[in-house]
Amino acid sequence: MPNRNPAGSLDLKPMLKNGIRTAPVLVAMIALFWASIALAATSETKAPPLAAPAAPAQQGECTLQGDLRWIDPTDGGALYVNFAREGQPSLGIKTPVGSMQLTTGTTVYGFCLDSTKDVIDDTYCFDVDTSDWRLSYLLTKYPPQPNNRLLQAAHQAAMWHYTNGINLKQDDPVQDGPPDADTVVRNEYNAILADIDSFGGNPPPIFNAGPLELTVSPSSKSATVGKGAQFTVHLAKGGTALAGYTVNVATSIGSVDASSRVTDGNGNAVFTVTSNQTGSGNVVASASVQLPAGQRFLSLANPDGEQPVGVPNSQTESPSGSASVTFTPRSSNNSSPQNVPEPMTIILFGTGLAALGAAVAKRKNKI
Repeated sequence: MPNRNPAGSLDLKPMLKNGIRTAPVLVAMIALFWASIALAATSETKAPPLAAPAAPAQQGECTLQGDLRWIDPTDGGALYVNFAREGQPSLGIKTPVGSMQLTTGTTVYGFCLDSTKDVIDDTYCFDVDTSDWRLSYLLTKYPPQPNNRLLQAAHQAAMWHYTNGINLKQDDPVQDGPPDADTVVRNEYNAILADIDSFGGNPPPIFNAGPLELTVSPSSKSATVGKGAQFTVHLAKGGTALAGYTVNVATSIGSVDASSRVTDGNGNAVFTVTSNQTGSGNVVASASVQLPAGQRFLSLANPDGEQPVGVPNSQTESPSGSASVTFTPRSSNNSSPQNVPEPMTIILFGTGLAALGAAVAKRKNKI
């Protein structure tokens, strides 16, 4: 397990002065002392885990191998964090970062997954994907911090809370560090636990089994030139809506009122396509979604005895969907009534009336 504060040692001189000189008695006393130390150490490090304990390592082919080294964060030495123990002194554990150079050439950073086991530089192999969604969530959203020892201490302490069932000592969380170490570590640790525990027994929908799906509805639509055609983009994982994710939309005809929007509580985002020209085109929607996940690595030489290591391993998927849109001409049927002048009454007097009479008489003569 990570480094602990050293335990006290036994002074045998008083016993020798009091007459305990025989070898058998001395051997028996030494054996009894070390047995009591072992019993005390066992009782101090055990805590009821909130997550199921890791299964024994399975012997098999090492499909992904890495060279693991435990390092201090770049801004200072790794901090000791204190965990509360009922009726006993607090338990101080160091929080280094696991830096692993994989055979693929990639460097990944990891957490200790068991507060009771030692950290040893060694060759490690990929074992399994993490099955507890809380560990995958923590590894992805609150990953190891090789450049910030305060956040590293808080994140590692939160990990041990879920893997070993131990709790940070709130009134004295850090043994050393800068003046703000206690406040920063305590606040970050409590925020992580509040975030994860807020889901209760229902993990976030992104952890649902099943495929990531993006659909556009309706699948086809017609609209008049100059009018809008509305489409709804829906994003889901395993049939459950995903809220708060950005979806992008593009069209091959006309224009769309927004290039991207964030899905609402029902996993929907609504877009409107318009065009000033007739014709047909496609409306294409897409998203880039990170699927949180973690991996467990075990020592190649001693998989059951050495520290298991958890590393983030999120994957990004890009689902897409499409629909067709057609814009038709404006109607050419002009059936609206014509503007007809209303009848007018003209009253003529004097010469005007005489002229009208003469004109009427002349027309009659022509007929």
